[in-house]
Amino acid sequence: MSGFNNPTHGTSRTSPEYVKFHPSDSGFGLDPVFWKHPATFTRNTDPEGRIDVWGLWPWITLTVDGQTRSGWNVPAEQIFQRRMSTQYIYTGIPGARPEDQFVNFLIEQKKSQLKKLVLGDLVIRDYVLKIFLRDVPGKNGEPRIWRRFKVSGALSLSVLADKIILPLMGWDRSLHAHFFTDFTDGSLFGPKGARSVDMVHIDLSAGGGWVDENKWCLAHLVREVGQTFGFEYDLGDQYRHEILVEEILSPEESNGAIRILSGSGAPPMENGNGNIPWREMLEKYEKGTRREKNDVLSEIFNSVNYQDRGWRLVSWSPSWFDIEDARVAVMKALNSPTSIPGKQYVAPLIDGAGSNLGFGLKKKEALVRTVDSDLSGGFFEEVVSTKRDNIRASACARCGNPNNLRLCTGCKKRYYCSKECQKTHWKELHKFECEALKKAYD
Repeated sequence: MSGFNNPTHGTSRTSPEYVKFHPSDSGFGLDPVFWKHPATFTRNTDPEGRIDVWGLWPWITLTVDGQTRSGWNVPAEQIFQRRMSTQYIYTGIPGARPEDQFVNFLIEQKKSQLKKLVLGDLVIRDYVLKIFLRDVPGKNGEPRIWRRFKVSGALSLSVLADKIILPLMGWDRSLHAHFFTDFTDGSLFGPKGARSVDMVHIDLSAGGGWVDENKWCLAHLVREVGQTFGFEYDLGDQYRHEILVEEILSPEESNGAIRILSGSGAPPMENGNGNIPWREMLEKYEKGTRREKNDVLSEIFNSVNYQDRGWRLVSWSPSWFDIEDARVAVMKALNSPTSIPGKQYVAPLIDGAGSNLGFGLKKKEALVRTVDSDLSGGFFEEVVSTKRDNIRASACARCGNPNNLRLCTGCKKRYYCSKECQKTHWKELHKFECEALKKAYD
């Protein structure tokens, strides 16, 4: 970058192999990995050979108070201190931080590799996937919270996340950001333009950036039975999921439609601090006193993703899963625009107060307010898109098939894969909303 320099690194006095620094940035506190060249550095792996978060961080095993734990050694305090010390140096210069230069190289490298892939008939074949929440085992060690479903290999990663995984797992579609992980090289895929508050943790959770998920499909990420890939929801709490490819059906067996097959385990609560705290909360519910159980239920049913479901405390259990409820949630998501992560809760101290989401609204975006059901006077605000979804990142509004899409000629907002799907959806729902969608979005 013009005007940037190459300071030396620590006591070794070596210069960075690729990144450039602002003249006011000495490079102090920058992790050694970023002084290497992104094309040749050795990516870190876990004991199973999987790579996470671009391969930036080493895998370690520690024993504390007799308990052994393993995981990626993310230098959180170092990252935080460096961001604080350099935030004004690089303000207004997107991608200029040395960390961003390094990861942006990896992003462009991954995109170049993806463009060269030959997917063959995978885009017309259906995948049977099983997603589960990691580190929350059942009595026999098997995943306690899981869902099994079928989707097309051509389904865009953005639709897979926003309209399938999030509603299927019980998460709020617009509250937090998310990303997929390709375990073969640690590359990440996430939403472009996310404005959620957890994006402040993107350096810690995602190394600073990801490939735009809108432009790539499931078959770009996994192409063989038995492969796994990651899905993380909420960059702050870091709810980590793993997804296994159980089957890839033949073209003759495939119809492209989404199908929810089975599942088990109640959805974790939003803002619950991650996988292990959720596991501990379930244990407290099952082993605790009646008062402790009631405290757990009260906390769960006051969380964002439980409030509007109308579930009653007496019907909830850690193993709860209603397949029809899951199907309805997914079908509702399919018949809606792509969400924009960034919903915020507002507890106004004065009349007219609101979030900061209204500033900088883009063309064909609107601010929507939802009153909180607890009658506290608080409300949620979120940005919603009023434009038609890009056809490359869309699916049939009725069945979820991403192939052979055509627009409804009335509202020009919903896609359908066939005349049969369009006619059926018209009778079921769309005739009641078509004209309203056209007027609202014109």
